[in-house]
Amino acid sequence: MDEWHALRLKRANEHDIIVRHLDITDDSFIFQVQGVSGDYLIEIEEDVNLWPPRCDCEDSYWRPDLFCKHIILCLLLMGVDENNLQDCCWQPQQDELYDILSNAPDCVGCTLA
Repeated sequence: MDEWHALRLKRANEHDIIVRHLDITDDSFIFQVQGVSGDYLIEIEEDVNLWPPRCDCEDSYWRPDLFCKHIILCLLLMGVDENNLQDCCWQPQQDELYDILSNAPDCVGCTLA
């Protein structure tokens, strides 16, 4: 596992981050997350061809090829196996993505910490 990616996975599990709100549009899920240093928007498209999810945090801006801790938190709360998230190149199949997103409403107001 990439050192930067391992650090993000650790921070997603340890930092006080919470999903505050979820907007479901016709083709995406937009999470409002309260992070340690601010509020962020994470968008997960329903189309697997538009993977990976996007976050408007600085970490995602500078390292777009890796999941930030906010994206990792949202995916973990929706039931994605941590082993999948250890691989920064992991991409779900379309039916798997639908299953993941079907767990999204349950994760609002949740945190791992």
